[in-house]
Amino acid sequence: MLLVTFSGLSQAQESTVETDFNRDIKKFTREKFVVGEDASSGSDYLIYKNKTQIVKMRIIWSGCCRPPEVTDIYFENGAPVLYAELLLTKKQFKSYVNGSNLPLKATKKLYFKNSKLVTWIENGKIMPATDPKWAQAEKDAFERAKSELETYPTLKDN
Repeated sequence: MLLVTFSGLSQAQESTVETDFNRDIKKFTREKFVVGEDASSGSDYLIYKNKTQIVKMRIIWSGCCRPPEVTDIYFENGAPVLYAELLLTKKQFKSYVNGSNLPLKATKKLYFKNSKLVTWIENGKIMPATDPKWAQAEKDAFERAKSELETYPTLKDN
């Protein structure tokens, strides 16, 4: 029997990030922040912490003219281990900004190990490490994760 893994992680290893989080969710404290962009749009931040360490950030952007956008970023020791973009309907919006943790359909998942992209799943399809967009996807997700983590002190101060 031949077992093939893509880019260093098996499907079982990938799911442990979310499974571990959901298993331990009651151990975490949750903080909520709302940041307005203008009169019709803004972001809700749900920050999950294990003592002083941020383990997950859920950023829910909403506006008048587009469906809400959800980004989940999971961290381990201050480094991103999973960056996910998820679909959310306006109908689901209220329960998710209040902390619902029911599964959402992912459009993009990027798994990191040692600050390097190891698995990229786009619309359910595993992208090969040879994809010409691999390096840019890695850079964009990593920089967004880093930027959101750096935003946290500002959220707390406001």
